[in-house]
Amino acid sequence: MALPITPPYTFANATTTQNLSYLDSDFATVYNTVNGIGNGTVSLSNVSITGGNIAASYSANSISIASLQTTGTANSTTYLRGDGSWATVSGGGGNGTVTSVNANSTVSGFTFTGGPITSSGTLTLTGPSPGTSGNVLTSNGTSWVSGTVSTPQGAKAWCNFNGTSAGPITPRSSYNVSSVTKNGTGDYTVNYTNALSDANYSGVVSGRRSTSSIPDPNYWAGPYPTTTPNTNYPFTTTTARIFSAIPSNGSGTDSDCMNFVVFGN
Repeated sequence: MALPITPPYTFANATTTQNLSYLDSDFATVYNTVNGIGNGTVSLSNVSITGGNIAASYSANSISIASLQTTGTANSTTYLRGDGSWATVSGGGGNGTVTSVNANSTVSGFTFTGGPITSSGTLTLTGPSPGTSGNVLTSNGTSWVSGTVSTPQGAKAWCNFNGTSAGPITPRSSYNVSSVTKNGTGDYTVNYTNALSDANYSGVVSGRRSTSSIPDPNYWAGPYPTTTPNTNYPFTTTTARIFSAIPSNGSGTDSDCMNFVVFGN
């Protein structure tokens, strides 16, 4: 049975304690709704509360920034902290303007020009001219050298070829060698793609006797023999003649793996 309660009703004047179930069903609905708002189990949709320190009307599942109790200023450059204060992101936020752009080079021989740029313009990187295509810049940042056949530290030419093939022979692999001419048994002329600076270079020849499966002491490979002492023959700036032979009788023998490497200026 519901208790007779006539609004307005002041609970301070009550002289007895009653369970909620004995209250009027309409009052119980209001109580449950307000209590649900407090503990988060009831949506604020279509609820209007007036009284005490609460005076607001809310749309479903939304609360405007103006309704929050915060400190600081809410704007496009701030964020809301957990303690209810608005703050600016450290190291950021706000707007800025770049007034000047410039660049400097720490590499010897290279410079930037055109800076600083304060409104519009172009920064240009300038370095030493290579002079000839294929040149390589040295570590001093100013000198260029040929990247092909001019430095004494590297091989000027090399090749690996099958000496048993009929001429002209195309090397298996090579550098600065266009072809190999077969002059006779064990007799070969290596043709350079680019001429060397002089004929005073070192030519290293090696090979193997194709009819032997073990190291053969009766085999020799080297520059083609000459009867004229103290000459560069058989080396020239464009070719080198090499020989594969049997020392015991001096006759040529074809090698299935001939190798030739050139070092020089």
